[in-house]
Amino acid sequence: SQQKDSLTESTSQIAIAVHGGAGSYSRAKMTAEDELKIKIGIFKALKAGYQKLQENKGQSHMEATKAAIIEFENNPLFNAGKGGKITQNFQVELDASIMDGSTLKAGAVAGVRTIKNPIKAAELVMKTTPHIMLISNEADRFAEAHQLEKVENSYFMTRERIEEWIEYHDQVKSVSFNTEEQWMESNLLSLEKSKTAFDTDYLDYIKLLKKYTLEDKQKDIPINLKGTTGAIALDKHGNLSAATSTGGTTYKLDGRVGDSPLIGAGTYANNESVAVSCTGTGEVMMKRSTAFDVHARMLYKNISLKESTEEIMRGFVSDQGGFISLDKKGNIEMPYNSKGMARGYVKEDGRAYIAIFREG
Repeated sequence: SQQKDSLTESTSQIAIAVHGGAGSYSRAKMTAEDELKIKIGIFKALKAGYQKLQENKGQSHMEATKAAIIEFENNPLFNAGKGGKITQNFQVELDASIMDGSTLKAGAVAGVRTIKNPIKAAELVMKTTPHIMLISNEADRFAEAHQLEKVENSYFMTRERIEEWIEYHDQVKSVSFNTEEQWMESNLLSLEKSKTAFDTDYLDYIKLLKKYTLEDKQKDIPINLKGTTGAIALDKHGNLSAATSTGGTTYKLDGRVGDSPLIGAGTYANNESVAVSCTGTGEVMMKRSTAFDVHARMLYKNISLKESTEEIMRGFVSDQGGFISLDKKGNIEMPYNSKGMARGYVKEDGRAYIAIFREG
């Protein structure tokens, strides 16, 4: 296949691109099975979005990005919705945003704990309020009042995420235990002090985990298969949209918010130029207003999407992440400077390009 992460001179009327995060993928540590699972997750998100573009009903550009993100949020392999990363106080706090390039309307939620699909709540903020972002408990209550599906916070947790949390927790506490019983006593005590109401399954998961010693911490930890998720789309009418959803960073402080729900930082769409969704180190994307910067360089300097993305990436320090971008002509750029970025796109012909690492 000649398809690459850079697709220019396109005449396609519809297109969708997605990412499943950057920075946590390592070819050396990823098994063939792991790689296949991630690629299947990317394919399912692309398929869900592409079907909406083909149907061409209503705001198909918005429906496409939302449908793709919902697939990611329901897939525990990705850091959005179920499978979201766990905070220091053992909570999952989720962020999401969506933007309509045809109207510049946008919606976002941040720090939500009980909304099964945060991207639906972000869309509701855009459609039913004069605001762009709602946060924390009030965003949860807003979603519940609009009959969005509500779940317990433990729904978002997976065995892998709990293992990851304990790995970070022990590193931060700098404690090594002589026996598994001492480890269990210390960790269960700290977990039970948290406000999360555990169900039996998750307590069983914790009890099954092995002790971590200082020697163990020096070894390679298992591959982290989850990353921030994003989707961008172009419909038959030339309308662009962008959406991003994430669980944030591992062992983050409660209340930390990154770039994903911030319009102009992690998400941006404008029919005059481009749709963008970012992934990687959120604080970097926030300081650089990365998503908006792609648009601004194209519009103000009158340069192509490819030139704009190349300029931006030259300013990034190694392993800070990347983004997916799609312009009004259907050109696609998916640059990154981390070891890998799960990504893919589908154009008018319905053929999917999916990759995690650099090809060739």
